[in-house]
Amino acid sequence: MQITLDSLKHGAKKATGTVIIIDVFRAFTTAAVAFSKGANSIFLTETIEEAVELKKNQIANITMGEVNGIKPLNFDHGNSPYEISIANKISGLKIAQSTRSGTLGVSLAAKTNNSTHIFATGLMTAKSTTDIIKSRNLDNIYIVAMGYQGIKKTEEDEICALYLKSLLENKPMDKKHVIDLIMKSESAKQFNDITQPQFHPKDLEYALKIDSENFAMEITSKNKLLILKKIYN
Repeated sequence: MQITLDSLKHGAKKATGTVIIIDVFRAFTTAAVAFSKGANSIFLTETIEEAVELKKNQIANITMGEVNGIKPLNFDHGNSPYEISIANKISGLKIAQSTRSGTLGVSLAAKTNNSTHIFATGLMTAKSTTDIIKSRNLDNIYIVAMGYQGIKKTEEDEICALYLKSLLENKPMDKKHVIDLIMKSESAKQFNDITQPQFHPKDLEYALKIDSENFAMEITSKNKLLILKKIYN
C-alpha cells in the first residue's frame, strides 16, 4: 500500500487517489458528533455564503461552522462538537458546514479531479476510516493534515496523520501516547483559554475520543455539491 503524507492547502491541491482530509480541531470531530446524533448528511462548503445559500434554498436544514473559530452571526451552530452534542433536533437533518480548514481541504481536493475517493476524519473516526479503506483494498492513499486555516501545520492534525498511517500499516500507535502528545501541543491550550470562549473545554474531550465511532465519513458529489455521508464497513 502506497501512503503519502502531506499538509495544508498545497497538500489538498496535490492529493490523488484515495484522499483522507484531516481536521481534528474541530470540523470533522463536529461532523462525527452530528452524525452520532442522527444527522442525515452534511454539505461541505468552501465559504460561509455557500452554506447560507443552501439553507435559504431549503437544500440544507441548518448551518454550522466558523470563521476564525467563531460562529458566523447568521449560522445556527458553531464549529463545536460539544455544542452539537447538546443541540436539539439534529436527527434526520441535512446540515451545511463551512470551516476554514476541513471543508476547505475537501473542496480543494475535489477540484483537482485526481481523487477517486475522499474521506474526512478526525481521531473519533480514524480506525473506522482505515478499516473501510483496507476492506475495499484501496491503494494510493493520500493523507492531508489541514492544520490552521490550511496555512500552518498543527500538532493534532499531523499526529492524526501518523496515527492513520500506523493503522493502515497494521502497526497502530499507542492511543495514550497520541493523546499525551496532543495535550502538550500549543493548539490544545486554546480550549482552556478564558479569552477564547468559542473553544469549549469539552470540544477537546470529544476530539480526543480516539476511535469512539464505528462509522467513517465519505464525500460524494451530486449537482456539484460535496456531501458528507456516514458509512459503515
